[in-house]
Amino acid sequence: MKNEKRKRNLTTGIVVSIILIIAIIIGIVLLNKNNNSSLKNIAGDYKMTSLTYEDGEEENVEKLEKLGFTVTLELKEDGTGLINIFGEMKKISYNSENMTIDGEISEYNFKNNSISMQIEGSNIILVKNQ
Repeated sequence: MKNEKRKRNLTTGIVVSIILIIAIIIGIVLLNKNNNSSLKNIAGDYKMTSLTYEDGEEENVEKLEKLGFTVTLELKEDGTGLINIFGEMKKISYNSENMTIDGEISEYNFKNNSISMQIEGSNIILVKNQ
């Protein structure tokens, strides 16, 4: 009788564990799916429209462009991309909250098809190309 009760408890424990594992897997899949859909909205090509240095001085972006200095950003739906900072291309990875550029993690805000972020102490606003 005790052996049957132990077997039943063991079986119940295994079934509960399997159900929990399945629930965790479903949660991870749904979370990943939601993250990918938000990346789909963010993905695209961007161009710098505003640059403010650490000391608060604003740079004339049009003047920089005429001199050949631009910042562009290409974000892919898979969470990878490239950033071109004044001619220097760097690989990046990103999620819905931050970007990693050369091992440096930078938080960013995405709103109204524009990204605002800090790179090397400067505030940059990039607007998505339509």
